[in-house]
Amino acid sequence: MQLLVALMALLPSVVSAEEPVQLAKWTFDTGYTVEGNVYTPNSDAYAESGSKWFSAGAPVIVANESVGSATDYTISGNSSRTWALCNGWDNQVFRIVNDTEANDIDDLTDPTKHKNYYEVTFPTTGYKNITLGMACAYGNNAAAPLTAVTSVDGR
Repeated sequence: MQLLVALMALLPSVVSAEEPVQLAKWTFDTGYTVEGNVYTPNSDAYAESGSKWFSAGAPVIVANESVGSATDYTISGNSSRTWALCNGWDNQVFRIVNDTEANDIDDLTDPTKHKNYYEVTFPTTGYKNITLGMACAYGNNAAAPLTAVTSVDGR
């Protein structure tokens, strides 16, 4: 199974009665400065990363747009197979090639049991009614269950 994430945006409402504000956005359509496993968008032209094995380290991709420090907003992933920043249907995506084994998890509160996932990390202090929007497509036209697990304490 292949998961394609086209766009992820955090759209919370601030604590006061202000209009909603977008905290961060990932579009995967730029070049990246790579330091270790951290991919920071830059002004270079888009280029595919090529398929990389997770055994060599998971990427940590900094948001293209953000409120405050961009490095506070990251997306990563996990699988025992590969990942890539590549072309999707009509945009650029962060792609995970998953194992064929299912995630079959009874207790979603235990992150050590999660096998194939995307992880978005961002600060929430001072915000309420936070929503996460994303686009996901499955490879080989095969659908699979997708579950969102949230944590406010970093676990």
